[in-house]
Amino acid sequence: VEATFKFKITDEEINLLQDLRKGRTTAEIAAKMNLKPGAVYSRLSVIKDKLNVDKTDEAVREASISGLLG
Repeated sequence: VEATFKFKITDEEINLLQDLRKGRTTAEIAAKMNLKPGAVYSRLSVIKDKLNVDKTDEAVREASISGLLG
């Protein structure tokens, strides 16, 4: 199931943003998702494009303000 709002963000992407909001590092998120850190950075790049922001903290803030992070 994909969460839809102003932009199409997948459940996995929402989970990644929630982990960032909780202060988890990229390495911690990668281990949790069974990915390499580079793959997490790639996913963050996609998320930032979807949210039309340049920085990771802006992505977390935008998703939070938009109600995507619960």
